Amino acid sequence: MRRLERQAIALMDMLDKTAPPKMTLSPEGAAFIHGDEGCSYAAYPDSGGVWTIGWGHTKDVVPGMVCTQDMADQWFAEDVAEFERELNAVLKVPVSQKQFDALVSLTYNSGLKRDLIAAINAGAEQIVITGQWMRWVKDHTGNMLTGLVNRRMAEVRNFFADPWPCA
Repeated sequence: MRRLERQAIALMDMLDKTAPPKMTLSPEGAAFIHGDEGCSYAAYPDSGGVWTIGWGHTKDVVPGMVCTQDMADQWFAEDVAEFERELNAVLKVPVSQKQFDALVSLTYNSGLKRDLIAAINAGAEQIVITGQWMRWVKDHTGNMLTGLVNRRMAEVRNFFADPWPCA
């Protein structure tokens, strides 16, 4: 049994060394999201009708809810940590810090986009990745929103600010 345990540990160590490093949102990435989301101390329905508060926090938000700056910052940190975990679990190729930040911004705003991640993991061309990214510019009724177009374009610019694919 000991031999099998040692082999399993050795295999896991090898896999850990070949997997991309776990990444976190940079301060610049957080500032980008903050700038786009803005901070509201009172709950409001966003353009899709989802009740939102703080820096774009949506979990368990109800009409009439209020928060402090500290609460908004705490929710932001918790939400970002969740999206970092999701992205780290599905990214199979190395990405730069700017690329990770752009992916966190998209995921924070619109959820994890598996088709986009699959294209990134496959080392797809810039035009394919951009096309996947720009799919997420409409509200729940299908209306294209200028704010989302602008945000997606900024995220794509940030993603491709570094060479792609990363070495």
